[in-house]
Amino acid sequence: MEYSSINPSFGVELANGTQLVNFNDDDVTALKQLAAERGIVVARNQDMDMQAQAEFGHRLGTPMTTPVNNPGIPEELIVIKAGPKSKAVAGQQWHSDVSSEPVPPGLSMLRMEVVPSSGGTRSLQTCTRLLRRSRVQWAPNTVVFWDNRIVQHHAAFDYHPEVRRGYRVTVVGDAPYLAELTD
Repeated sequence: MEYSSINPSFGVELANGTQLVNFNDDDVTALKQLAAERGIVVARNQDMDMQAQAEFGHRLGTPMTTPVNNPGIPEELIVIKAGPKSKAVAGQQWHSDVSSEPVPPGLSMLRMEVVPSSGGTRSLQTCTRLLRRSRVQWAPNTVVFWDNRIVQHHAAFDYHPEVRRGYRVTVVGDAPYLAELTD
C-alpha cells in the first residue's frame, strides 16, 4: 500500500487513486495495521456511498450500531452534520469516540460528503509517550481512519454558517485489562 507521511511519525495519507472499496482482505488487514502503527490514515477522492461505507465498516470489525438514524441511513453509520442553524457541533473537545463503553472502540472511519469552503479541520493527537498532533483538511469524499485506542481528536467549528455533513463508522475494539506486575 503506497502512502506518504502527514508528519514523520504520526499519520499517513494513501496514494492518490487508492480506492478503499477495491481492497481485498489482505489490504484491509494492512490498513488496520497501518492505523495501529501511525494512528491516522487519510484516503482522498473515495468513490463510496453510505451503503458501501457500512459494508466496509464490517470488514474492519464489528460496527457499533445506532438504531436512531433517519430512514435510509444504515444503522452502522452515525451522521455528522452542522449547518446555518447549528450553535455548536459534537466533538469540539478533545475525546476518543464512545470511550464510556465497557469495550471501547478500535477504529473509527469518517467519510465527509459536504465540507465548508474553508475551516472545519479535524485535529488529532496521540494519547501516548510523546504527544504528536496532525490536522486533516477536509475535501469532499475524504475518508479518515483513526485508532481510538491511541488517538484523541476534536472537530473545529470555525465554518459557521456553512454546511458540513458526513458519516462515521466505529468498530468495537478490545476489552481493556490490567495485567498483574511481577518482579
